Amino acid sequence: MPDTTPILALPVLVPNQAQPYVTHNAALRRLDILVQLSVMGFDAETPPALPEEGDLYALGPVPLAEWAGQPNQLAAWIDGSWLFLAPQPGWRAWDQNAGLLRVWDGVGWVRPAAELDNVAGLGIGTASGPVNRLAVKSEAVLFSHDGADQQVKINKASDADTASLLFQSGWTGHAEMGLAGGRDFSIKLSADGSSWTEALSFDAGSGDLGLGGAPGGGRAEIHQPADAPALQANCTHAGFAATLQLLRADRAASPDFNFLRCLSDAAGTGDLEFRLSGDGNGSCDGAWSGGGADYAEWFEWADGNPKGEDRTGLSVVLDGPRIRPAQPGEVPIGVISGAPAVIGDGDMDRWRGKYLRDDFGRLLWEGDTEAGDQRQRRLNPAFDPTQGYTPRATRPEWAMVGLIGKLRLRKGQPVDPRWIPMRDVSSEVEEWLLR
Repeated sequence: MPDTTPILALPVLVPNQAQPYVTHNAALRRLDILVQLSVMGFDAETPPALPEEGDLYALGPVPLAEWAGQPNQLAAWIDGSWLFLAPQPGWRAWDQNAGLLRVWDGVGWVRPAAELDNVAGLGIGTASGPVNRLAVKSEAVLFSHDGADQQVKINKASDADTASLLFQSGWTGHAEMGLAGGRDFSIKLSADGSSWTEALSFDAGSGDLGLGGAPGGGRAEIHQPADAPALQANCTHAGFAATLQLLRADRAASPDFNFLRCLSDAAGTGDLEFRLSGDGNGSCDGAWSGGGADYAEWFEWADGNPKGEDRTGLSVVLDGPRIRPAQPGEVPIGVISGAPAVIGDGDMDRWRGKYLRDDFGRLLWEGDTEAGDQRQRRLNPAFDPTQGYTPRATRPEWAMVGLIGKLRLRKGQPVDPRWIPMRDVSSEVEEWLLR
């Protein structure tokens, strides 16, 4: 018969044993240590200077002093000396300092593996509930990668259900984003938590965007039910010198498409009120109003205006295809305009000869191979895209000649007998009606 029990190594009484109380008391001491095992420290290396009766430590792999030679043992201070006990796999000990439970796995004291699958709820810093089965109360929540990508997935049962993120303030929802009752992604806003406005909506099939409502008919569609602009662009840069709004078609110019179409009665078939065609032509179903009061065309100075003089208000005559200041007795064709309402023969920031024209000035067109049966302007072989171009409006050799309408002349300039004087603008300038 063994002298000790197989698990806790408790001493056992033998027949006719002398002083059996000694064996019995030794067994009780071991039980007192091992039952409800509670340890003052783990991986301990040095014994305390003044241990107290019942102090218990889990030693590390290389203990020192009185613990030397007792790696990974349990050391208990009993009756003025250290009692060493060998832990067995599966023994559990409470860490008094950390407030944690540990288990001896045969090598070291480890945290017991928690059963986290199919738990009814989990609350971190707060309590979970039947709806919020996972509840976290903290300043932040971090999801980090495990060496590659990272995803957060929200799955709903059917298309008619909702899978979303709800943003609240004081437990009142004010913003929600996700899949609400369908497959389209949307962002909704609310000021009071009960009345909601769909701010953005993306069509799941096409990717089209709707602002203030669902998309329908365009890559981006704006719904504005209020009496306010549907689209407003503001540039707050004090030195702004760029383009506030840019419309670009990734193809050659052609009358087969439009940059802009403006319709009234949009709920029905719509009446076309304004159109800017892809070939640069514009049309409107009303009057075009400008701040100027004359029609002008670009002409080139015969002398090239070498000093870059301001010749506004001078009467001019033709000198071949060019112009020069009118001399007394000559009948001028027009006046250098300061603020025309309409300007003809413009260059639109590119060389006028870039595209070929017929003898009447009409553009020549050809098929666009990239756009199927659509047309594009025929490029002039002489055009060199590497050469820069300076627009006529910034070149001193070109001037806007007002040919008809109200124009302002410098006093004393030659005039056409058909012109009608209207008023003196100043001591040096008069206003005339050219016709």
